Amino acid sequence: MQFVRKRLTYANVMSTLAVFLVVAGGSALAANQLGKNTVGTKQLKNNAVTAAKVKNGSVTEGKIANGAVSGAKLGGGAVGASNLAGGAVGAPALANGGVTGSKIADNAVGSGQIAANAVVAGKIAANAVGNGQITNNAVTSGKIAPGAVGANELADNSVTSAKIPDSAVTKAKLASGSVGASEFGTITTRGVKSPIAANSVGAAATGCQGGTSEVLLEVGWIWVGAPTKGLYVQSKTRFIGAIVEAVNETGAEREIEVIAYCLAV
Repeated sequence: MQFVRKRLTYANVMSTLAVFLVVAGGSALAANQLGKNTVGTKQLKNNAVTAAKVKNGSVTEGKIANGAVSGAKLGGGAVGASNLAGGAVGAPALANGGVTGSKIADNAVGSGQIAANAVVAGKIAANAVGNGQITNNAVTSGKIAPGAVGANELADNSVTSAKIPDSAVTKAKLASGSVGASEFGTITTRGVKSPIAANSVGAAATGCQGGTSEVLLEVGWIWVGAPTKGLYVQSKTRFIGAIVEAVNETGAEREIEVIAYCLAV
């Protein structure tokens, strides 16, 4: 101790203190006066930058690596239309079942967004398709189910002659009282006499005009002269230009008159 006291002079004390202040003060000065861009990746420890160290709004688009934002990083309702670039959301980015009805804007889905044959009957809600959703001439005969078109579905005067195939209107298709005098053309009664040779079957004309001018409605016949055994009509055919087959089993020629009711068409 006496040796230390002999060596402890004013100059030694002051010089030692000066060195201490320079070292300590110099370290503190370096920590408080770091220049711009002096701390880089090498100076940062792993996990040194926590959420509390990041200033709000400082993470811009350029700071985010491609594919870095996963679904788990997004809050509910965080991504709106204004946050999406045009064409940014492709099929791979959409989860199965992720696009519900509420996610689709009105009029957003047009024909270009629907694949061929994608809309089947099960995808269409009841009463969802009205006149406004059907383009002109879109409903062809193949699209109409059997028995689907009733009186309520037909507009007045929509069924013209050209729309009805020949022989398509049967008795069952006619409503009670639907055919009146105005639906008929002119009905003409015609009588035609024809000779039938002895012991033969002959064809007797009805007198209705063939082709498309008259249609046979009904036919009758009268054997000219007194009724005789062996005279009768074997069959009668009721169509345009119809005939009756008359049978004469007597030994002499006989005459038959065919009376027809013909409808002009």
